[in-house]
Amino acid sequence: MNHRERVEQYEEYMVAQGVARNNAVPKLWRWMWSIGIECPPPPFISFIVLGLISGTCLAIIPPMLWLYSILRHPARHHLSAVEVLWFMAGCFAVGSLAGPFYYRHIARKYGLVCWSSFRGKRQDS
Repeated sequence: MNHRERVEQYEEYMVAQGVARNNAVPKLWRWMWSIGIECPPPPFISFIVLGLISGTCLAIIPPMLWLYSILRHPARHHLSAVEVLWFMAGCFAVGSLAGPFYYRHIARKYGLVCWSSFRGKRQDS
């Protein structure tokens, strides 16, 4: 079974369990798969790696909003760069814990253990 078939099985399994498709497979994973990166879905990724991915993604949002607000309304008072950096650090901390905890919960709840042995059904070990 190739990667694409296994991903489709995973999506079908999670939707059948009542998990929203976008929660089971976030847009970042869909994008990575569309460009050819064959990584497992979030519940099958280690806590640390998933923490780095989700924390980094969440930390990128504040500077983008900050730059948008500066370009959109240059005359208004804006946050300083130091304040934005502190906010980014906070977002990274929250994201690096919230994402992995959520997907570990999903993995335990639906019996997802190992991506290489996933066959579209519960895998309790």
